[in-house]
Amino acid sequence: MNAITKMLHYAKKHFIGREDQLAEVRKKAEKLSAGEQEERRTVIFTGERAIGKSWLLQRLAELLAELGFTVFRVDLKAYANKPKTDKPDEEVAVANILLDLHRLWGEKQSPGGASLAELSRNVLEVVRKQLPEKPLAVCVDHVYESNWNLLAALEEYVLGPLAIEPRVLIILAGRGRLYPFKTPELRLKVEPEELVPFSLDETIEQLTVQHKAAVPLAEKIHAISGGNPGANDLLAQHPEAPALALDEVLEGMLDPVPPEQRQKVREYLEALCVLNAFDEERIPPMLAIYYNDPETYDNWKYAQARDARELLTRWAFARWDADQGGYVLHDMPRRLLEQYLRKAHPNLWCDLQLAAKQLYNRWVGMYQRNKSRWENEHHYHEDQLQKMSCSTTR
Repeated sequence: MNAITKMLHYAKKHFIGREDQLAEVRKKAEKLSAGEQEERRTVIFTGERAIGKSWLLQRLAELLAELGFTVFRVDLKAYANKPKTDKPDEEVAVANILLDLHRLWGEKQSPGGASLAELSRNVLEVVRKQLPEKPLAVCVDHVYESNWNLLAALEEYVLGPLAIEPRVLIILAGRGRLYPFKTPELRLKVEPEELVPFSLDETIEQLTVQHKAAVPLAEKIHAISGGNPGANDLLAQHPEAPALALDEVLEGMLDPVPPEQRQKVREYLEALCVLNAFDEERIPPMLAIYYNDPETYDNWKYAQARDARELLTRWAFARWDADQGGYVLHDMPRRLLEQYLRKAHPNLWCDLQLAAKQLYNRWVGMYQRNKSRWENEHHYHEDQLQKMSCSTTR
């Protein structure tokens, strides 16, 4: 699909909601400014693509500056895209971050340093001299999407030394699998929070300040987006093309995935999004319908299905759920995927629902021990087919 208008760029006048998160950070900042002890000086915001992490980080940077902090903003995506040299990418990125931190304090003379460790010592020495006069806030975006080699170097030479300083507040934002930092102040003494989608009232407020003409469509937009702010934005810009808006949000969710794997991950997600849970036994029949290739996928080995499942868990699109008895897609991606298929490929969505219904109908007879579970799944997909007025024959 062709891309449509991009999401709005951040502007304070367009920011709404997240009052609890702003209040939490303000409270910590005021304590640090007053010279009081604050044990948990690292705040972590996670959440799906377009949920508002970057916007929240930018609003917090403004707030902290208003409270008298020196604010150092780091977008790891930008540093990772700096020109390559003969040094490892992570060393180049961290060296550039340190140099930018050095310049933040008005230092014009080069900090020097023949190695990354020496450069770090020199820059941090300048920072520590300034902290008694003015606290520092470090706001880092796109953390958990980043390469772990970069995060290891960032912790060793920047975040780790800063995290132990009592006048430094660190705010991290990102999506995906959390990186296991070694520094206690970055791993244990933290305040983690996952951002949730907007309520209908918040969606109305968002449209009021961003796309006033779309306010009458707020309920319809919210029903499609599930309250995802980025999806709200795109749907409001193009209410006549919801499939295009959803496609753009979904493509954004795939940003952390290597380009050579991105299309495959998208296809697996679309094939499995109709299921409440999946595992290595349920993956092949769904892919057989999705690709219209039963000859290939009905003969898949367990290891092939496991590789497909691991691809989705590796990039944090799916997790194990004991109550469901299988792996489940995270709520927001699944919702947007299903909405996309309903809008863009309704026949495929119906085919997948029918395949799931038929699969569980077979399982009712095959697996008597869990018969009631498979009956419930069978009825669920039967209801979905009826809601879309899908044909129940192939």
